[in-house]
Amino acid sequence: MRKNNMEKVQKFLGMTDDNFTVKSIARISLLVAIAIILKAYLSLETGIWRLTFYDIPLMVLGVFFGPIFAIIGGLATDFVYVISRGWLYGFNIFTISAIMWALIPAIMLYRKKYTMTRLIITVLITSSVVFTLNTIGLVQFFGNSQLVFLEGWIPGPLLPRLVTYLIKLPVQVYLVHVLISRLGVAFEDLQLVKK
Repeated sequence: MRKNNMEKVQKFLGMTDDNFTVKSIARISLLVAIAIILKAYLSLETGIWRLTFYDIPLMVLGVFFGPIFAIIGGLATDFVYVISRGWLYGFNIFTISAIMWALIPAIMLYRKKYTMTRLIITVLITSSVVFTLNTIGLVQFFGNSQLVFLEGWIPGPLLPRLVTYLIKLPVQVYLVHVLISRLGVAFEDLQLVKK
């Protein structure tokens, strides 16, 4: 019975023999590399606002490869981003938010029945958690001024972030759905997504 429980835990975490093949490691590396490029080089940003889609490959990584590889992928993405920007501020709340982009979808969708409703709920929860974590991180770095929604008639720092969050939600759902649907066929040999 103890061995059965251990096998269930390993399966839930994504620590199966299927995930430790050369093919799987190459797929994981490719998704992490795409996330790094999208975050570090293909994003619009100011000090307090960023428009990027690095979260899409991280969510797909979590769905296909489980929580352990989700944590590793999010950590690697943030680590390379920090190094490439020269902001050696170490492990902080922004690192946790990068990990959450992959970890929450891994917990909610890995080896579970995939439906559009589940995906929408997963993206909504993930985006909300990350938005909250990033807001807390910005307040830590820049002070309470980050919580200002409007300063008279001038938009405060929170307004553009909130608008970006609301606009990105349907785009994230669509892109993640398309990638999971297309990659589900390519990754079928792993039998990771149960339909």
